[in-house]
Amino acid sequence: DSVDEAAPNAGASVGSDSDVVEPRQERSIESTDRLIEAATELFADRGYASTTLAAIGDRAGYSRGLVTTRFGNKENLAWAVASRAAQRWQDVLDDRRTATDGLGEILAFIVVSRDNMIEQPTARLVLERLYAETGSPQAPLHSRFQENLRTLISTVSDMCERGIDDGSIRRDLDTKQVAGLLIAQLRGIGYQWFLFPDLVEAATYHQLLLEQTQQWLTPSEKSHP
Repeated sequence: DSVDEAAPNAGASVGSDSDVVEPRQERSIESTDRLIEAATELFADRGYASTTLAAIGDRAGYSRGLVTTRFGNKENLAWAVASRAAQRWQDVLDDRRTATDGLGEILAFIVVSRDNMIEQPTARLVLERLYAETGSPQAPLHSRFQENLRTLISTVSDMCERGIDDGSIRRDLDTKQVAGLLIAQLRGIGYQWFLFPDLVEAATYHQLLLEQTQQWLTPSEKSHP
């Protein structure tokens, strides 16, 4: 049977003296996690439009009322799902951040994108499916994914600028154009993998992109000593 849990108490927080999580807050965190995980599975399987809040609550073992209380509406819950999936991707990138120059950072970005498909396929699938349903400006999450794209382009552009500064990347490149093209290529691989997983050799495509990007960005005096 589903559980109708009370809304989280904003006053219940980590104690300043003991740093012990209150039982009510602990239950709130657990139920929020279960709702996000249930929504992740259903969005990945059915998509945004075909998934109801009632189905999400049922999958997690709670009532629809708790889903609404916790997230307000389906769009907010879907964004929580997308944000968690993206954070897992970022965590892997941070864990593997060993590059000492801008070019290395960009190449690591491509490698982590590839590994994300292999190691966390459900998290990647839900991102691709939600992204695919944001085609029109009126679609739920459209503006949020648009802002996310701007952030990604800015992140990679900053990597490129660092590479120009440290000499690992050609100086004649427009960093925003480089970032935009790279993100577009990665998005294209992801979208094809989402549509035709049995036909798309995602690992091979990422490897080719890795090699082409290194050849493209490396200054000529380094690529041809």
